[in-house]
Amino acid sequence: MPENSNHAWDYSMGVLHLQCHKSLWLYKNNPELRSEPGQEAQSLFKIGDTVGDYAKNLFPDGVEIEFDSSNFNGMIKKTNEAIAQGVDTLYSDWHSF
Repeated sequence: MPENSNHAWDYSMGVLHLQCHKSLWLYKNNPELRSEPGQEAQSLFKIGDTVGDYAKNLFPDGVEIEFDSSNFNGMIKKTNEAIAQGVDTLYSDWHSF
């Protein structure tokens, strides 16, 4: 699998797939078509960060998988390793299909 795999998904991409699978395909296969996020999207990102912080406070013993746009396989590997080690709570986990 290439280092920047088109088969790596996070929660946001799963939601995008449910909303519009064609949009997900474009997002994954034609990144040059992406526009810069507008003010509304920035607000949603900020809300997502706030919800993530709230979840970390509710479930403080979790493990965060740090985002690295240059190494999707590394994020998937870290996710799988944490699951194999019995980690119950993951933040920003990544999966491959």
